[in-house]
Amino acid sequence: MARISRTCPAGQFVIAGAALSLLVPFGMAAPQGEQEAAKGQQAVAPGPEVIWEFDAGEYQFSEVIAGFGKVFALDRKGKIHALDGAEGDLLWSTEGKLSLSYSFGQAIAQMPGLTAVVVSSDVGLLALDPKTGGEIWRTENPLGFAGPACAEKTIVAASADGNIYGFDPATGKVLWTHDCMADAPEDPPGFDGKRARFEGKPARPHGATTDGKLVFVSIFDQCRTIAVDAITGKRVWSYRTQGWLSGPPSFGPGHVFIGSQDQYLHAVDKTTGELQWKVKTKSRVPRGGTLAGDTLYFGACDALLYAVDVATGDIRWKFETEHDEGRGAPIYSSPVVFGSKVYLAAMRGKVYCVDAKSGELRWKTEPVPASEINSELATDGERFFLTTRKEIDGAGESTVIALPK
Repeated sequence: MARISRTCPAGQFVIAGAALSLLVPFGMAAPQGEQEAAKGQQAVAPGPEVIWEFDAGEYQFSEVIAGFGKVFALDRKGKIHALDGAEGDLLWSTEGKLSLSYSFGQAIAQMPGLTAVVVSSDVGLLALDPKTGGEIWRTENPLGFAGPACAEKTIVAASADGNIYGFDPATGKVLWTHDCMADAPEDPPGFDGKRARFEGKPARPHGATTDGKLVFVSIFDQCRTIAVDAITGKRVWSYRTQGWLSGPPSFGPGHVFIGSQDQYLHAVDKTTGELQWKVKTKSRVPRGGTLAGDTLYFGACDALLYAVDVATGDIRWKFETEHDEGRGAPIYSSPVVFGSKVYLAAMRGKVYCVDAKSGELRWKTEPVPASEINSELATDGERFFLTTRKEIDGAGESTVIALPK
């Protein structure tokens, strides 16, 4: 059951007494009009408090998505749990045990022939009734599927067998396959593909993303992103970086954004796959980021949130998240943008809200003390949802929480 432990109205934040914390965001002036994120120290009010927290049991939460008024939390111990989005109460859990060790992901399907939560696992793909958790269909594959994407008329997911698959939404039947192994590129220096793959698996793909017509799949060990037509499965383009790809790409009207362990964020033309620009960081870039208007926001494992001009790739500002000296500060999730605010969840356990134009910190919060954030920020438009996990020393909790927007 949910623990309704700390509440505040959506869109507001609670200041406990007169307590203020100090944070020095990182800002760097540049001749091309880059703005400083902030100058000197600034007083920052605590962020919004947790609306609800679900932690009743021994779970290992790893991913959360929102849809149908619910939150669907993926538990690495083999379950999908559906929670009420407003209250956090447990509505259902899947029966039996799913294998979720190396291939897993979820997607909301609201398309002709299917209204469901689509779940990938080590052994196949299945569609669940969002009301009951009952299985609608299942398509098996002994090497499983990475996270699925729901295009206009097909569901697409890549497999560790080295293929991308297109599925009929109504039945789960395979409509087409796309071979990613026949033209696998040579490994860039320092990024041995064999070392990147799970033992005995031909490939290591990430979850797919789609604009409805094209589907984009990043393949970790091949250091490249492949675009295919969602209806036919035919290759549109392939773009290789100089490092492993740690997560799925994102996209805008004219670009696909690819984060790489070569320490660059790559922006390629969505139609041709040709490089338009790239941004150098100080560490690996796990995600493609989030486009809002003419600005791309993305995080890197150098503890920085970047705001970039989408037309030129020029950096507008940088914001530095808190971290201990000599300790890594990875940002594995993509930001969420609402209006003039950018929200970011950093792995070290804090959620930040910064001004979209200036990069100045508006608030920060540590929703579950001594815990790492272990998911993307999901949202239903009114609340944010995320999962946490225990630190390596065993401190903290594995939970699902809701925060007000």
